Amino acid sequence: MSVRVQPDNNRLLPSVLHRRCHAGIPSVMVRRALAILVPILIPIFSTVVSVAAPSATPHRTTLKLLFTHDLHSSLLPHARRSGDGTVRLRGGYAKLSAAIRHERFQHPENTVLVDAGDYSMGTLFHTLITKEAVELRLMGAMGYDAGTFGNHDFDFGLDGVAQSLDAARNSGEPTLPLVIANLNLPAGFPNTDRLRVACDAYGVHPYRVIERAGLRIGLFGLMGRDAASHTPFIGPASFQEAIPVAQQIVARLREVEHVDVVVCLSHMGTSTDPSHSEDEQLARDVPGIDVIVSGHTHTILPEPLKVGAAVIVSAGAYCSSLGVLELDVAERVVVGVASYRLVALDSTIPGDTSIAARIETFRRMIDSTYLRKFGLSFEQIIACSRFPLETVAYGYSHPGELGLGNLITDALQHAVREAEGPDSAPIDVAIEPLGMIRGSFDEGPISVSEVFHVLSLGRGPDGEPGYPLLAPYISGEDLLTLLEIDPMLAAWKGDAHLQFGGVRFSYNPYRLPLNRVTRAELVDRDGSTRPIDPDGLYRICVDYYTAVKMSTLKDLSWGLVGAQPRRADGTPVADFREMMIDADRVLPGVQELKEWVALAGYVRSFPPDTTGGLPTIPARYQGRSGRYGPEPSCNPIAILKSPNRFGVRAGGGLIVILGLGLLLVVFWQARKR
Repeated sequence: MSVRVQPDNNRLLPSVLHRRCHAGIPSVMVRRALAILVPILIPIFSTVVSVAAPSATPHRTTLKLLFTHDLHSSLLPHARRSGDGTVRLRGGYAKLSAAIRHERFQHPENTVLVDAGDYSMGTLFHTLITKEAVELRLMGAMGYDAGTFGNHDFDFGLDGVAQSLDAARNSGEPTLPLVIANLNLPAGFPNTDRLRVACDAYGVHPYRVIERAGLRIGLFGLMGRDAASHTPFIGPASFQEAIPVAQQIVARLREVEHVDVVVCLSHMGTSTDPSHSEDEQLARDVPGIDVIVSGHTHTILPEPLKVGAAVIVSAGAYCSSLGVLELDVAERVVVGVASYRLVALDSTIPGDTSIAARIETFRRMIDSTYLRKFGLSFEQIIACSRFPLETVAYGYSHPGELGLGNLITDALQHAVREAEGPDSAPIDVAIEPLGMIRGSFDEGPISVSEVFHVLSLGRGPDGEPGYPLLAPYISGEDLLTLLEIDPMLAAWKGDAHLQFGGVRFSYNPYRLPLNRVTRAELVDRDGSTRPIDPDGLYRICVDYYTAVKMSTLKDLSWGLVGAQPRRADGTPVADFREMMIDADRVLPGVQELKEWVALAGYVRSFPPDTTGGLPTIPARYQGRSGRYGPEPSCNPIAILKSPNRFGVRAGGGLIVILGLGLLLVVFWQARKR
């Protein structure tokens, strides 16, 4: 193989002149010419050669991705307690907008702004979602390039989503562009057809392609399996399996749209348990995704996760931080992460005054519409606490009884007694899933907006925000089964962890699942106790969402667990609305008793701790009070004694398996002989 050697240009020029010198040019003139021309011509020749030769360094671009997720209508700053006990205000759309402007001002031509779902549901501002769609409009004003739906964005049902899209579009203002690839809206049903029309008019698409700094960027949205399981009011709509859909979308973005960067806005989430970390599975199974903005699990990732070629990022919930990811793109291919940081939306950020002014307008609107019917106002102080109650994050990391849970379940029982009067049938047990508790109370005054935040989810059959309370009867056997759910599920599904009022029980975590409760009894208001009769009927109090989820337990547990709501005479209830508590018996029809209103009424019922002071939360809610908890024991007698029906079935099955094993051993030995 021959190799061509490029001549040295600095040596070429003197040789040419030397030949000319031998042609008759005097040597003195040659030396003078060299002295003048060489310094001039060498840079010119070098420049020409460098321009003509191909560059060895590829073209590089830095793409800046700003991201949020799980904002949950957190338009105003919220108090956050740090590790040293200091309480500081964090978040809010005004600070978020200011941070976005600062980051975008530095590199406006290469900045992309996205959100990974659950933009609504969590504060009093979401009570305006179907009429004003404040979240979609304010995010549009902040210049978001794309966002997707989260499961809580469907808490008002398909009609609620359609109404919010129409309200945002009819405002005439910029709105949040929405992408969702795996939402299935079958034709022929009024609510799915209505939402499809609203999505088409608004401009909801499976994906969106934008251009920044000469790059084509594909943005698409997904709803995950766990998130979809928390959308019980969207039937007959559904969500397709995310991974097959993602594979199709990524192929289209790469092969048809010819994008350079693919970003998935995923409401799927990550987990410390690899088997439940849906976004990590997405990254492994769908090559071609460059970035996954991971929502739903409220995860804070101080550093990005790298799974295959994909980068997974999360900034936490409730508008506390703005995520900033800078990608190094060479020759239209993402080659790495240039930088990553989470910008804390704290006191160091002054806030966008124009956004703050709009938020105040919406706050006054809430007072004059939603809260007026309850005789309350947004900033009204209705009680106080001399101690901080546990945070929701603490509840997830420390499964078990919470003082906050005790306060809420006692509030449900109190609200039913107040609404039904002296002839009220007693509530035996109140139940509240941890997943329904969205906030807590810190030390100090408690406002109406803070009470609403604690139990803020959903809306009732009346179409008004807030889940109503129901009080069906269930059998003693079903009640004992519900007590088994917490010891079985809380370890791996925190939002299914239950808080109880009116009952006291203990469990042994070393016993078989669904056979762990070793002692259970009802506790009346006067502190007296009574056993739970499996054949008896007991009145329970739950919110509307929990009642619906209870009805699906049998399907979710392959027929093992069920809790059939019943009337007082024991007949099954098919329509949950029949069991709703009437908040005002004077008015015609049923006036829904909203769960958050029940909590507000309970904290207002406490006596003040000083003369003329505010109603004060009693010290009995400062931590656990022994309502339930583990009593671990590896003693064989403790593990096997007093089995319930599940224990008997499991024991019988184990005996059958051991018997078959023994027969196989005997048969094998006989054959050998």
